[in-house]
Amino acid sequence: MRSSRVRAAWALLLLATPAFGQVRVNALTEVRAIRFEGVHAVPERTLRSALHTKHRGSAYGLRVALGKLPLVPGPAHHPFSPLELQRDVVRLRQAYAAQGYFGARVRYDVEHDQARNLLDITFLVEEGRPLILAGVTVQALDSLTMLPVPDDQRKSWTDLERSVRKQEGHPLEVARARDGHRRGSVGFAVV
Repeated sequence: MRSSRVRAAWALLLLATPAFGQVRVNALTEVRAIRFEGVHAVPERTLRSALHTKHRGSAYGLRVALGKLPLVPGPAHHPFSPLELQRDVVRLRQAYAAQGYFGARVRYDVEHDQARNLLDITFLVEEGRPLILAGVTVQALDSLTMLPVPDDQRKSWTDLERSVRKQEGHPLEVARARDGHRRGSVGFAVV
């Protein structure tokens, strides 16, 4: 009973995923390679770290051969999940948004090597235009006046202010803005 539900879920998921078309996957399907096209502003290393879909890795054949030796583990099996691929698209969009590219579009193309039951996934990224900070104003969250800073914290505050102002004219980096908020109670609003 459970097996038929699992097969039905896979079939439904494949039908609901237009990029797969006629690609049929099963529990033994793995990803051979993951590539990115159109990537510019966000480093590929950052994008790869956001993915949960895993590929077989480099030197797979060598690792299989070495895994036949005693006490040497073979490569781990990384079954492909269409649902995880959909979640990866969302994670990649979030990675771009965190770098100020809120309109980034991420799609994917999948090629299936039926003889080996392997997939090659290419993420197609159109990053769009970033949200550029035209100006930065540092002020108290509840006032339009300068924030009173105690003398013993003035150097720290000046350093924080300088760090925040460095973003002016550059894409909004959400993590950096949050860090400034945590370190010095700096609020920010996009106008």
